[in-house]
Amino acid sequence: MIYFLNLLNFQHFILFNVMIWAPLSVFRSRFFAIANHGRSFKEILYHRNDKKSSTQAGARFAK
Repeated sequence: MIYFLNLLNFQHFILFNVMIWAPLSVFRSRFFAIANHGRSFKEILYHRNDKKSSTQAGARFAK
């Protein structure tokens, strides 16, 4: 009986994590995309000093 309750609690914990973290991760990616004017976080990290990518992001935001 204790083993069954432990298994049920473990499954509920996984379900709770999926229900909480899946919308949060989607919202976080959308929020970063809006805050960075459509540029992803990796794009900012890798092309921070790249003039071409910054002008492309500016043109994309100006549209």
